[in-house]
Amino acid sequence: FVAGFIGSPQMNFLEAAPLGAPGKTLGVRPEHLAIDREAGEIPGTISHVEHLGGETNVYVRTEHHGLLTVRRFGEHQYKVDEAVHVTPEAARAFHFDAAGVRMRDTAAAA
Repeated sequence: FVAGFIGSPQMNFLEAAPLGAPGKTLGVRPEHLAIDREAGEIPGTISHVEHLGGETNVYVRTEHHGLLTVRRFGEHQYKVDEAVHVTPEAARAFHFDAAGVRMRDTAAAA
């Protein structure tokens, strides 16, 4: 997954089976993950928060996907150990097959 090494912070890789696509992996950039305190696809707990002036990186520990990085532009207040939900922007996700090869036709990835 070379795509994971490009950009900072790095791309998140989500096992797609819990999201309804067994044998596939979704690659989602941190700015293409939504975070919400009330509802979303992937429940998790905030591990730590980086306040970087113009952006805030929120690190969320999840059961099925490990540690995910969410980038929010601007200053945002989150607390360590706070329960949140993360939802990938489906239209912005990269789809990979079981061998780690990017699937160009996202309709085939569904």
